[in-house]
Amino acid sequence: FASHTRFAAPDSGDGYRLRTDDGDEFTADQVVIAAGARATVPPAILDCGVAYHTSDSIMRISDLPEHLVIVGG
Repeated sequence: FASHTRFAAPDSGDGYRLRTDDGDEFTADQVVIAAGARATVPPAILDCGVAYHTSDSIMRISDLPEHLVIVGG
């Protein structure tokens, strides 16, 4: 799903209401905003052999991990 999307309303306890430029509306419990041009994986992560996801690949996983650490800022 790729579209320009805006927050239509703040979290009302039932999630965030979002509206696309096409006029579609939906609600989400959590929203990821990845504003960088590309993901950068720190050398320490690459060198240690641990499995990782970038902001692109995390959106394609089918099962949520039991634990998740987010590195970035």
